[in-house]
Amino acid sequence: MPFDDEISSSDPEATTTLLRHVIKAWGREHGIADAQLPNLVHDVLGYVNGVLRDGRFAASAQSVASSANG
Repeated sequence: MPFDDEISSSDPEATTTLLRHVIKAWGREHGIADAQLPNLVHDVLGYVNGVLRDGRFAASAQSVASSANG
């Protein structure tokens, strides 16, 4: 099964949990204080949800693909 199919068919709650963990790990590696990690997670997830809800991801992906094919 391709990675994209696996992610799109997975449980949204499990995906969100994994993403929260990854964001926290990234924040720690980049020196963000533990007290600020919940804010970082909230802001990143809010941005991602907005991008997906507004369809900006698909438009950006198409733009990148068309410029690569040039």
